[in-house]
Amino acid sequence: MRKILIFAGHEGALGRGIHTVLSGKDYDEIILLSSRNSAKNSVRRERPDLADGEVVSRLFAGIKSSSDTHFFLFSAIGGFSGGKAIWETGTDSALEMMNKNFVTSYNLLAAFTRLVKESAGGSVIFVSAWSGGHPDINRAAYASSKAALNHLIKSAALEGKEINLSVCGIAPYLIDTPANREWMPEERWGTMQKPEEVGELVHQIFRFSHILSGNIIELGERLQLLNFHKAGE
Repeated sequence: MRKILIFAGHEGALGRGIHTVLSGKDYDEIILLSSRNSAKNSVRRERPDLADGEVVSRLFAGIKSSSDTHFFLFSAIGGFSGGKAIWETGTDSALEMMNKNFVTSYNLLAAFTRLVKESAGGSVIFVSAWSGGHPDINRAAYASSKAALNHLIKSAALEGKEINLSVCGIAPYLIDTPANREWMPEERWGTMQKPEEVGELVHQIFRFSHILSGNIIELGERLQLLNFHKAGE
């Protein structure tokens, strides 16, 4: 069975870490949907606007399905907005978050399912957020868009049974990135989720996609008591 991974959003800190891990796994081909540069065993594509359904359809039009291929889709596409109360933000902020965190995912899923229907099956993992299931102050637009994504994941998992498709999400609380280290005290860096470790988790979810679907896997604070090895060590 041929295994093809379609990867959206490898440019960010989380996406880069996960892409590094998945590039070392047993996928026959990795297609980067949002890439400025080519990568080993990957197809070069210009960075697209995934909030535009027609753009997404054109990207997927060049990917050929077959009955002996299992497709995987991982998306780290999204955006963040927060720090202000609802009465201090306008509709534009809400629409921006819905476009970046929900509409892009919906477009990717719609195109991917059309591909999977003509193949042996498929598996999708989206990046949600802890706040999508845990309301908090001063991030209503962002959290609401992630909550919408969570609902999409669960709905798609039900519909996916018909075409041999599993759909899951990971919901990190805080990722270890250079930007987050600027404000997080150094003694707390170990509690942030490491992109490479999340990459190993993503690979395992894909491996067991035949028994996992409709799950939003929450990643709270990382335990500092355990010494995890980075991918490849």
